Amino acid sequence: MTSLPLAVQTGLPAGMQAWRSLRTQSGISRLLWEHGIGHFEGLGGARETGLAGSPGASPAVQGPVCCLLIEDSDMAEASCIQDPRNSPLEAKEDTPEKDLPGERALAEPEKAQVVSRLLKQVPPGEFSEAFSDLRLLVGDDAMMCKEAGSLCAVHNKDHFTPVKREDSVVLLTRHNELEENRFLDPQSQVSFRYDHLRRTLSHFQPHPEEDEKGELWRRALQEALKSYVSSHYHEGVCSVFTKDTAVRKIFVACIESHRYKPSAFWNGLWKSEWTFALAPASPSTQVSGSITVQAHYFEDGSVHLAVNRDVEDTLLVADENQTAQDFVKLVERMENEVQRGLMEEYQQMNGTYLKSFRRQLPITHTSLDWDKVVMTKIVEARTIP
Repeated sequence: MTSLPLAVQTGLPAGMQAWRSLRTQSGISRLLWEHGIGHFEGLGGARETGLAGSPGASPAVQGPVCCLLIEDSDMAEASCIQDPRNSPLEAKEDTPEKDLPGERALAEPEKAQVVSRLLKQVPPGEFSEAFSDLRLLVGDDAMMCKEAGSLCAVHNKDHFTPVKREDSVVLLTRHNELEENRFLDPQSQVSFRYDHLRRTLSHFQPHPEEDEKGELWRRALQEALKSYVSSHYHEGVCSVFTKDTAVRKIFVACIESHRYKPSAFWNGLWKSEWTFALAPASPSTQVSGSITVQAHYFEDGSVHLAVNRDVEDTLLVADENQTAQDFVKLVERMENEVQRGLMEEYQQMNGTYLKSFRRQLPITHTSLDWDKVVMTKIVEARTIP
């Protein structure tokens, strides 16, 4: 198995231990770590955890950035970003930085483009903190306030943000966006306007589905997928959407599960998207899936994980109930394969690459007491006449 790229900053804790679950596979814990990357609890005895908590302020990263990249994998990529609150550019006042001689000040469209690119890389659950930091660094409140709504909307749709309306929970995605900031809840057949900054729903309107047969298929897929999500994810959310073309109906199924715990210095997200089309009299269809795992661990360092896996398989088409059950089995098999591959990879890395990152013990096989060394040097310096 090829190795996963890994980016590490100085000051990374030596432990890097204990994964926790976003999803369980017959008792096997799925990919959310509480204190970093490395040691897995037993495959059969991994504890499940709830999806709770809300984003909070991330602490500043101590020390300079030092990236180490282990290459060659189509499953993952990683990046490390130093916390801007530890940057020498930290603004004490809300005033723009003066241009250095020979430098050209960026125009507003260029600033907006740079901010947009940076915020697209923000880990899940940390958009507000990153936006606040960039606001200090950019020093242009008018531009930042102007762009805030659209940038937050892109982040919410990219991360399948779940929103709750009465007894229904729906994911915000590009697939159910009817127009700018108006989304469809296909289960309750209601559309609503969503304020991405205030996180509020309003202007509800009925939106009935005209294609009754297509809605029967969609509801069968929704119920089957909901059962799968409830048994594999703790408080995971799924939504199934439909799109019509001239000759076929396209179904898009989205799954999202996250846990944000900034108080323990980590945030994580697991999401997947599945698409297939049904044409009249067709005995099978091709299912395309995209599985994404994102995580950020930032206690005395900054480790980012971004895993993206694209998969395809053939699905036999029968009646709506049987096809829905077969579709769910396909999703389960594909996600289990990704989980097993990642667990095997990180178990291997724990005893190889990660081990080589750590400083080896001296010949005494005991850790060096640096505080004692420093105090000794101070005493010696004071005794020198």
